[in-house]
Amino acid sequence: MEHTAQLIAEALRLKPAERFMVIDALMQSLDAPNPDLDAVWLEEAEKRLAAYKAGRLATVSLEDMFGECETTKPKKAWTTPGRCMLSEKI
Repeated sequence: MEHTAQLIAEALRLKPAERFMVIDALMQSLDAPNPDLDAVWLEEAEKRLAAYKAGRLATVSLEDMFGECETTKPKKAWTTPGRCMLSEKI
């Protein structure tokens, strides 16, 4: 942790353009493709499509969805506004 604090202190001494370059490189490293995660999402998408085609998935119109979702801005960058999700019929 001490090393991390030292890196941050050094980064804060950089010129703004240099700090941006560091931030950009770090963000790109976090956004690297993940084949395992992609496979999980593909499987989920296929399940949802099959449920929709079989009539087991309740759908919501775009107007209804936005009418029910919270539209306020999140308080923090890593939080999300209210969620509206499709759900299978019980």
